[in-house]
Amino acid sequence: MIKLRRTKWKKVVLWISFLCILAVIGIGCFFAYSFKFYDNKAEANMTTNTSSSDLNTKDEKLNFLKKYMVLNSEVIDTEFHIIYQDNSGGVPGPSYWDIKLALKVSKDETSKWVNEYEEIPADMISLDWWQELYLDDKLWNRPSIPQYYKRANASSYIVIYKEEGIILKYVTTMKPILKK
Repeated sequence: MIKLRRTKWKKVVLWISFLCILAVIGIGCFFAYSFKFYDNKAEANMTTNTSSSDLNTKDEKLNFLKKYMVLNSEVIDTEFHIIYQDNSGGVPGPSYWDIKLALKVSKDETSKWVNEYEEIPADMISLDWWQELYLDDKLWNRPSIPQYYKRANASSYIVIYKEEGIILKYVTTMKPILKK
C-alpha cells in the first residue's frame, strides 16, 4: 500500500512539473510574440511631419512620397509637405493627414491623375497652401491657365497646369480649402 501511494505521488509530481514547464514555455512564447508584434507595429507606424526639403535627393523624396501616395504616372520631380498622424497603434481615434504636394510629370500623363475627380470652377479653391512648398521658379514655372478638380465625397483637390506637366495635389482630413 505504501509503494502504491508513493507511485501515485511520483506521478502527480511529474504531471505538475510537466505542466509548470509547459506554462513557462507558453508564457515565454506569449511575451516573445507580444514584443515581436509590438515591434512590427512600431515599424509600421506612419506618423510623420516631413517636408521634401528635409530629404537630400530626388530618389529619397520619391521613395518617401510612395509610402503615402499612389503615384499614377512617372514623376520627374516632387516637392511636398506631409503631416500624417497614424492612430492605428492603439491611440484612440481615427488617423488624420494633411498632404500638400507638387508633382512634375510628362504633360501627356497629367490626365492619369484625375480619373476619379470632377472638374470644378477655379474660384472654388484657395491656393494659399501652395506657398508653403519650396519650389524653384525655373522648374515649377506655371504660365498656363490651370484646371481645377475635386474628388467627390473627399477633401482631395488637384490643380493641373497641363502644358507644364505640373500637378498640385492637396489631400486632407483636417480642413477643406474651398473658398467660402
